[in-house]
Amino acid sequence: MSAIKSADLCYVSIIPCFVAGYIVFICIYNRYFHPLHDFPGPLLAALTSVYQFHALWEKDSLNVQLKLHEKYGPVIRLAPNLLSISEPTMLPQVYHKSADKTEFYTPGILGDKVTAMVQILNHKEHSLRRRIIAPLLSMNSVQKSESLVDERVLETCDTLKRRYADSGAGFDFAELVRWYLQDTGTHFIFGEPMGYVRQESDINGIIASLHKQLIKAGLIASLPRLASLFIKHPFVKKHLLPQEGDQSGTGKLMTYRDKMFMALLRDPKPKPELERTLTHCLIQSQCSNDGIMGIEEIKAEILALLVAPLDTTAAFVSAFINHVTDNTEVSRKLLAEILDFEERGVLSSPVVSFDETNSMSYFKACITETLRVSPSTAIILPRLVSEKGLVLNGQLIPAKTEIGANPYVINRNSDVFGPDGDSFRPERWLENEEAAKRMHKWMFTWGWGSRDCIGRNFVGMVAQKLLLELFRRFSIQRLPDDPEHGRSNQRGLLIYAGQWLTLRARSVKFIADCNDSEKMESIEELYHLTRLHIATYMGCYDEIVRLVQSDSKAVFESKWDGETPRQMLQNTMPVNLSVEWSSRFCNVAEGVCKFLKSKELELKKS
Repeated sequence: MSAIKSADLCYVSIIPCFVAGYIVFICIYNRYFHPLHDFPGPLLAALTSVYQFHALWEKDSLNVQLKLHEKYGPVIRLAPNLLSISEPTMLPQVYHKSADKTEFYTPGILGDKVTAMVQILNHKEHSLRRRIIAPLLSMNSVQKSESLVDERVLETCDTLKRRYADSGAGFDFAELVRWYLQDTGTHFIFGEPMGYVRQESDINGIIASLHKQLIKAGLIASLPRLASLFIKHPFVKKHLLPQEGDQSGTGKLMTYRDKMFMALLRDPKPKPELERTLTHCLIQSQCSNDGIMGIEEIKAEILALLVAPLDTTAAFVSAFINHVTDNTEVSRKLLAEILDFEERGVLSSPVVSFDETNSMSYFKACITETLRVSPSTAIILPRLVSEKGLVLNGQLIPAKTEIGANPYVINRNSDVFGPDGDSFRPERWLENEEAAKRMHKWMFTWGWGSRDCIGRNFVGMVAQKLLLELFRRFSIQRLPDDPEHGRSNQRGLLIYAGQWLTLRARSVKFIADCNDSEKMESIEELYHLTRLHIATYMGCYDEIVRLVQSDSKAVFESKWDGETPRQMLQNTMPVNLSVEWSSRFCNVAEGVCKFLKSKELELKKS
């Protein structure tokens, strides 16, 4: 009996030794005998994929890869079988049309029934699916739905004015912009908004639940091979992967999707406004797609479009707000352009058109610079090296190697974007046409080649129309006690939370355009209103409060006597104005003051 027990103990003691020996063997192989052993990079990255998981979860993960490339060069090893590139000119060789995706894009994370296009690994299968969906998200198709985006922009701006601009109360903009995006997305897909902005809440906690699932997604993405061993197990499917009807964020969206989808599917004669919805168009495409997309495939694509753009677009909008409000000169130039377009009467009302936003050069420069500096998906987007292998930087990379680039790294390349590539400077897109073309060519924010972001047209329209209207209607300030700008890096995706702002409503038309004396009861009123309007445009809150609380007649009498119109404004102008803005406001005020002078003479005669 004791002999049997001794044998059992012997076997038990052998198992840990075997496991430890296997781990040591794998580490030695990866470090000295793996086909990628000559590529530079951190030692731990060469030994195990755990380094990739660790780097993704670091607090400063955005800059980790940037610093590694600065240290080791343009092609570095970040996992035993993963290489990262930092040179934009290498992108066409890595992201060519025949490149397959890796297990990083693990099928099943959005449900295990059918894979959405974004998760299709094989390039041929992806191409077939994309041919069906791409026309429905083309610029022409997207702009046919622009009126529904206008409805959502108006609803959001009206809510902001009613709840916050009139009261001056601070609010979490990051949360509200996700409500707007989810409402706009569901309106575009199903023909009616889900109602986040109207209810002013995260309906059923869907968005909060989706954020919790990012932890699972980050784990699976950073350790795909290990995850693939477990993800097919029934227990894992049931408890970790989203299922229709469960209480996860994705599960709740599945339930909502199925309800809306079946309503459109069963409606033989939908209303005209529903015929342009993405769901209706996908259903109609079944007749001509040769069986490539059935009901389950359509449902998978709808779910991907509900989930994928939410936080990526929200992060872009929040980043734009931060960059502009934190840079006084950028803010002034942007407001000057809006004012110029407003004065010339070329901005639509009540909501600017998408084409009009694209015609505003400085606004577009701010948009593009935000996309460059703050890409929402700041992670490596890997591809598999094809059977022929690949030569980069003079080194042969064997087939089946995983290789990719991080938009955050590519978009800061000094050869393409200049030595100040780490800085937010919209002017770089306006200084030299040839340089701008080159930067546009190599910017990696939207992906590359045949697998670039298919929803970029809709995302651009939804984001640009909202942002333009926000700066057109409100003076925006970040609360001084929010030093972190509300940004939280969650596993490679930028998730903003607690982005506290205050708003002040501003007039849409500049008061200098009002030359009708019948609209003013007195000189004092016109002078007071002109000063108030200028102060509002410049965001001079102390000046606004003083003007509102003061007696307009006293202000007028104390400032008018003995001064020329230009002197009057210059003497009360907020300090540190640029020459451009000082000249603009003095010229505007001089015209108003000439009118004031004529009214004063009329009063004296009477």
